This record gives sequence, C-alpha cells and structure tokens, in this order.
Amino acid sequence: MRRLSLALVGLGVSACGGDKGPTEVGPVVAVVQVTSPVDTILALGRSAQLTAVARDQAGSPVAAQFTWATSNAGVLTVSAAGLATAQGAGTASVTAMATGSVSGGLRLRVVQADLATVSVLASDPLAGALVTGLSAAKESAVQAALGGCGTGAGSGNVVSVRNCANLVRAEAASATDPTDRVLLAVLALYADQIERLLGL
Repeated sequence: MRRLSLALVGLGVSACGGDKGPTEVGPVVAVVQVTSPVDTILALGRSAQLTAVARDQAGSPVAAQFTWATSNAGVLTVSAAGLATAQGAGTASVTAMATGSVSGGLRLRVVQADLATVSVLASDPLAGALVTGLSAAKESAVQAALGGCGTGAGSGNVVSVRNCANLVRAEAASATDPTDRVLLAVLALYADQIERLLGL
C-alpha cells in the first residue's frame, strides 16, 4: 500500500510540471510566395486579387497573417487583403510579409491597354467570317485563339491576350493551304492590331 502511495505521489509531481519536457514549436515560415491571376502585367485601372502562401522549409503550407505593401503607390496600390489596383503606367513590386519578418514579392508592370477595343476586334464579324473559311484543322485552332483574346480582355489578363495574338500569327506562319494562307494573312493583321492595343 505504501509503494502504491509513493507511486501516486511521483505521478503527481510529474503532472504538476516537476519534469518539464521540451516545448513544442509550431511550423516556422521559411518562404512566402505571391501569385497573381493575371500574371505580371496589369492593365491601367484594373485590379487583381493577389494570393500569398507561406511555406516551411519542407515546402508545406503554413498558416500565417500577411502585411501587404507596394514599392510605388503611384503605379500600384495594394489593400490590406492583397487587392492590387493599377494607378499609373510603370513597374512596382508588391510584397506580403508574414509573421517573423519573412516576406515574398511580385513585380508587376502596369500598361495602358485598351482592352475594350481588344474585345471588339476579337469578336469582329469579318474576323469570324474569315475563320469559318479556313480548313478544319486551322479553323478550330484560330477560333480558340481569338476566343482566348476576348476572354483575356474581359478578365483583364494582358498576358493571355498577348499569347493568343501570338497563336494566331503562328497559325498564319505555318499555313500551307493556299486559301488558309490568304485568310490567315488578314487574321494576322487583326492579331497585330490587338497586340498594339496592349501598350506593351
């Protein structure tokens, strides 16, 4: 009975903290990654919701609160929630700082892109008629490219619009059918005009 009492007393001492083990430390932020839904180019007057993710040394996500900042508010402002708004043509960096002074950033370029006119050109009836005159192989690719220009303009994604204009020109350059070559030469002019409207 006495041995049992001594054992219980020993357990009581341990439970009260008589033998403290090492304090557990939560995951430590090693890196912060900032991403944009419109890549690294933003049209003047447009906004983009940036996303910050903190990761530990193993690359696993870590819960963190972020403080957002911009290097040039005349070019780009950023809200406390990471909403970046283009204020003037130029380049600025946006940073997100997590607890512990670990930060990550993204450099964004603001351009005077006329996305409203890009949308009009991408859905121009003449361009649509030219596309329907292409061979089956070219029609689907060029139609998708012009559709991408319209979608990109609507979402404010300047990089997406530039890429789709490049796709139209690439289809024109690779055309071998005589009719395709003639029609795509005109459609390439549409692509050139679309890219000029991006202000790059």
